[in-house]
Amino acid sequence: MLGSFDICSPAKTGTIRLKHYHLKPIPSCSTRRLLVHGFITSRLNYCNGLFASCSVVVRQRLQQIQNIAARLVCSEPALSHAAPLLHRLHWLPIAKLITYKLCVLMYDIYHGQAPAYITDLCSRCGDHRLRSTTHGNFVMRRTRTRFADSSFTVAGLAAWNTLPRGIYESVPPKPHHNPKPKLTVT
Repeated sequence: MLGSFDICSPAKTGTIRLKHYHLKPIPSCSTRRLLVHGFITSRLNYCNGLFASCSVVVRQRLQQIQNIAARLVCSEPALSHAAPLLHRLHWLPIAKLITYKLCVLMYDIYHGQAPAYITDLCSRCGDHRLRSTTHGNFVMRRTRTRFADSSFTVAGLAAWNTLPRGIYESVPPKPHHNPKPKLTVT
């Protein structure tokens, strides 16, 4: 199946790469962290919003790769617990990382800082009689398949609608604006 191959490919390439690299002789923790980020965690983070409603097995594979990467960075033995290492490295577990990325994108949509093609996919609750309108929730479309549940229009809205209300009302960051230097003719 093409769908399962695409989802599992980061897990396969990640474990293959982790087996080929022996990073423990590198004395510096920052150097090991940089190498692991370049080869492993950047692939785990790339488009991980697509894993929003993937199977538990796929998430466990991705979490195992992240745990191995954390052990490599911290030079810990293979049987050590990974949760304290992830906490020490300030890395979110895979399931929370996926939710975080979806919520960051929804935050930009809520405050009007996302591109128009993404903003057009989401619509806010318009019925003023509903509590969800005052909370800043978005209208979720009903789906019939698990594949449709993994789309951004369902997974992103579901992640956003479960957040506490105080997050919606926080001040949005100012967009980066680099004014062009003015040329003066003399």
